[in-house]
Amino acid sequence: MPKIVDYPKGTFKNSLELAEAVSSLGGSCDRESCAHKMGLKMSGAFGTKIGTTVKYELITNERGKLQVSELYKLIKNAYTEEERKKFEKDAFLKPAIFLKLYERFKGAELPVSMLPKLLIREYDVEEKQATPVSKYFVSGLKYLNLLDDNNNLTNTNEDETEEEFTEIEDDISDTLPVNTNFTNPYNTEKPTAQILHIENKNDNTSRIEKEPTDFIVHIIGPGMDSQIVIKEEEDLLIVDAMLKKVKKKL
Repeated sequence: MPKIVDYPKGTFKNSLELAEAVSSLGGSCDRESCAHKMGLKMSGAFGTKIGTTVKYELITNERGKLQVSELYKLIKNAYTEEERKKFEKDAFLKPAIFLKLYERFKGAELPVSMLPKLLIREYDVEEKQATPVSKYFVSGLKYLNLLDDNNNLTNTNEDETEEEFTEIEDDISDTLPVNTNFTNPYNTEKPTAQILHIENKNDNTSRIEKEPTDFIVHIIGPGMDSQIVIKEEEDLLIVDAMLKKVKKKL
């Protein structure tokens, strides 16, 4: 008999709706108030819905008290639709099994018809839950626009990030004076200014360690959280290029 795996037992969209209900009640409420807000009855099914929303890390559930998570607050207060989808994707991939599936098939065709069998044989999902779990995964991908009509699992956010940095590199190249000795920071052979692109805004451990003689510029906004260490005057060209990117977004 396969071991029990901590997988979602509901759709991501339904979990977003439950988190939204908790948010509308001040961000914190009891289970009964949440059920009443959603027009649902207190039942085992509603308890499962709460448990699934917790697995997506959209809410917490401590002794029957529901509270929206910091991740949901980021989703709710996203500056742009693009940023909101990014945070939603982060939440959708919180369940370990969904993250493993995404990492395995991103950039390739997802074997939708074979997914239930794959979940049973390779991920130890209970047979009676394999089909529902596969449907929850596929529906979440479609909601986030990560699955195209040919069932190819796209890599949207990473592609957009790469394109954005390429545009910044082009901006830097256009800004450079003729016959300069400036080294492009995206050339890994001869790096100059240190640039740190921060994935988790709450992770202070990944911040740059400042030297006494360093100047650091921190640019944070929709889809951007980067620190640039300024060591030479030419490094300011990088800052100028990134500010141009901000100006375009505005």
